[in-house]
Amino acid sequence: MAAPVDTSTPFKGAFLLEDGEALVAAIKSGDWVAGGFAVFSGAMDTVAAVIDPLGSLIASGLGWLMEHLEPLKGWLNGLTGDAGQVAGFSQTWTNVGAQLRQSASDLSVVLGDLDAADGEAVRAYLAFQEDVVAHLHAAGSWADGVATGMQMASTIVQVVHDLVRDALAQLVGSLISYASELILTVGLAAPLVIEQAATRVSALVTRFSTKIPQLVDALRQLGKLVDDLKALFTRFDDIADKALRRGGGEERGVNAQQSPSGALATSPPNGKVPLTDEQMAEIVAMPKGTRPDPASYLPAKYIADHLANFDGGSTRFMLKDNLIDYGIGQRDGTTFVMPTQHVDDLMKAAGDDSRVLEQMLGLPRGYLKQGVVRVDIPADRAAGLRMPSGNEAGANELWIPGGKLPTGLPEAVIDGSTVDPGGIHVELMD
Repeated sequence: MAAPVDTSTPFKGAFLLEDGEALVAAIKSGDWVAGGFAVFSGAMDTVAAVIDPLGSLIASGLGWLMEHLEPLKGWLNGLTGDAGQVAGFSQTWTNVGAQLRQSASDLSVVLGDLDAADGEAVRAYLAFQEDVVAHLHAAGSWADGVATGMQMASTIVQVVHDLVRDALAQLVGSLISYASELILTVGLAAPLVIEQAATRVSALVTRFSTKIPQLVDALRQLGKLVDDLKALFTRFDDIADKALRRGGGEERGVNAQQSPSGALATSPPNGKVPLTDEQMAEIVAMPKGTRPDPASYLPAKYIADHLANFDGGSTRFMLKDNLIDYGIGQRDGTTFVMPTQHVDDLMKAAGDDSRVLEQMLGLPRGYLKQGVVRVDIPADRAAGLRMPSGNEAGANELWIPGGKLPTGLPEAVIDGSTVDPGGIHVELMD
């Protein structure tokens, strides 16, 4: 009986979908917006007009000037914010959401081409990519949530803008009106002017002391929700980065003896690895060269079952020039490999599409077009087959205990420097 296929993916247990759905619902509900702020401005203008009709008339002219003439317009926007700019941010996030959903749809079409394919590696790959599709759709929804929040924030900014504009215009208009009354009455209207001024100041204080704090608090609450959504994008990016990004530089690049086995030892799904996240993190935190033998923290049966995947041989991908110059071993003589049978399944499923195969194997785009060869090592030639410890030259900062790649492919380490070149099969990929 065949062993069960591990279809867990790096996204399992991250709860990105659930957290994102809750945050988007919270933003779109509008519960964070203080109620009633959209209607009070007109009412206050009516009160002001009754108290001081001349001042209100002057204020209307001043308000028009502040809205249309520079530098008054720029000063006002600098003080209160530009609602049009915020609305532009909203449209940008709408575009981002549409692009994310389109990417998810495109990936779904590609996966549909593999419906007739079978094999453990193919099933693991499909499970991983289907999870990616779901999270891309979710990320599109998150972007829509940010867009909705920005659109509502644009309304709030416009209200604050109008409040400040009207307050400044009415205050200046009233001062001009009161000065006119005092001049025309030779000071006899001073008691009335004082009463009018007190009423106007009281109205302005009432308006700003109750409404502005509500609007500021609403923006603060929106900011927290948007920050939480941004954190989801960061978490999504981190998980996808660890799952798909391939190491480079001195540890596992494509130069000298640092050629990758074909897929980097990055974060494996933790569904089948008998370690807690804390245990895995503790091992990873140890400096390379001091990490313990996997036999000290992994059950013997788990290791045996894992290595049984390589009974049909081992495979790696590398640059042809590096193979000629250095052989299959890295600088410490070790070589990361994948099960030959699993690689065969993936190549059969990918057909002639090198990009699909690159995605399945976790290789950089265009890697198979750079003079890369597939190296197959028979099981009886793969000396020292073992679980990676993380002390190997090819293990970079993304290495995680457990011997699995994010796409579900197992990987192991052999003593590549001892492999007889005459006993391996080399095939140029093109």
